[in-house]
Amino acid sequence: MATILLVDERDANRAVLAALLRQKGHRLLETADPAEVKDILRTERPDVVVTDVLMVAMSAFPLALLHAGAEGDRPCFILTAPEYLIEEARRLANASGASHVIAKPFEPHVLLELISKTAAEPPAAQLERPVPDQSAIESHLCAIFGAVRRHVTELEEMSRKLELRVVESTSQLETARAALKEEVFKRLVAEEDLTQANRHLHEQAMRDPLTGLYNRRYLMDFFERELHRARRGGERLGVMMIDIDHFKRCNDTFGHAAGDLVLSSVAKYMLSLIRGEDMLCRYGGEEFVLVQAKASAEAVTQRAEKFREGTKSLDIVHEGQRIGPVTLSIGIAVFPDHAAGVESLLRVADLALYQAKHSGRDQVVMSGESATVAAAGAPQLSEGR
Repeated sequence: MATILLVDERDANRAVLAALLRQKGHRLLETADPAEVKDILRTERPDVVVTDVLMVAMSAFPLALLHAGAEGDRPCFILTAPEYLIEEARRLANASGASHVIAKPFEPHVLLELISKTAAEPPAAQLERPVPDQSAIESHLCAIFGAVRRHVTELEEMSRKLELRVVESTSQLETARAALKEEVFKRLVAEEDLTQANRHLHEQAMRDPLTGLYNRRYLMDFFERELHRARRGGERLGVMMIDIDHFKRCNDTFGHAAGDLVLSSVAKYMLSLIRGEDMLCRYGGEEFVLVQAKASAEAVTQRAEKFREGTKSLDIVHEGQRIGPVTLSIGIAVFPDHAAGVESLLRVADLALYQAKHSGRDQVVMSGESATVAAAGAPQLSEGR
């Protein structure tokens, strides 16, 4: 069993090596203060001293060894050194009589083997070690300080370059992040624009471009949903087939631009009178259809009469010419009183409209029993009258 003195400022370094040495049965002495080494050498007389060359350079460590050597046998001296100081450490070891030098980093078991080997050296080998040369030691210490300064300068230069690269990389990263943020924003805007465009296209596909009302295609989908809801809730549902009287005469007399003005004016007026749950559409030509949810026959008739009377009062002027009065003929059918399906309700309402036209126009006709029976054989709905 040997007495080993570990001199190292870093507790973690000493702890690992100390644990291994104790496992081998060695007596262990530790210190982190180079100033204590002289006393420990005199009182404890360790067989092996292990320390770092930088601790030697930064303290009076070699002088303590010289003093110890004057009083008795000097211990074996093992220096550890970083790779960039390894040559200077070897020269210092030769001048101070140190036994070995080992480069860092090293595996603990490698140093452990070296310590065991050094501790087992016979006294004759110890006597062969040269007496420390103080002047040579001081010269080598100066060389170590110079090497450390050069290394520190190199590290500072590397640190400066690294900082510049970090700043440059950070700037590039910020630029890339800003560009990515802008690109994401552009894509989100483009996606929103595309969504709005698709929604607009869908809306255009469902609406009549002249009047802004829903078109016949949308009517059929809406009508099916409302009829299903009415069946499920046991409610009534009214449908009006509305036609502008003598519309062809208006076109022939005032021109198609005037006819378009009449269509849009009548549509705007009727739209102002309906409820949010109702749906008014341009069915084709000068014909409109209104689907009125949760409405009795009386309520549907009252709304139709309001349409008819109000339309006659519209003040429509085209290129200085007053057009009108504009009159409406309206046919009404009610679910489930007159029919049970979308197509049959529209046919019944169209038959009632035909009766209104045949009876002199400018009137509202509610489908009756005779109309219901005749509806089964009625022709397909015309686009205008």
